[in-house]
Amino acid sequence: MVVDGDMASRTESRLFLEMNGYEVIELSDGLEAIGMLDLSPSALDLVVLDYEMPFLSGLETLQALHVFHPGLKALLCIAGGRTAGADALPERTVLLAKPFTSEDLAESLDRLQAHSSRSDE
Repeated sequence: MVVDGDMASRTESRLFLEMNGYEVIELSDGLEAIGMLDLSPSALDLVVLDYEMPFLSGLETLQALHVFHPGLKALLCIAGGRTAGADALPERTVLLAKPFTSEDLAESLDRLQAHSSRSDE
């Protein structure tokens, strides 16, 4: 799932993830994401969230998503070096600075996978 208020960013992330074997749902805000996860929590294993979105921040959205799916892996994309709330990130969450390249996204996915593997041990 890619959740970002900016359509261009959302589409770019979706295309990269699809090229790397992910099935992707695009949503524009946190309320849509929570509604989607409420319908089918087991169908989701990764969410890419923008920190600044309409209605709920990415962090607020992520915290709500973890109520339904505590093991959900997440990339939280933050612009301008903002780190407010970073100490409250759920496990299996990696911060990704915006703007980012495909290589940055790939490296963050690798870090998330490595972090998740350690959490499973």
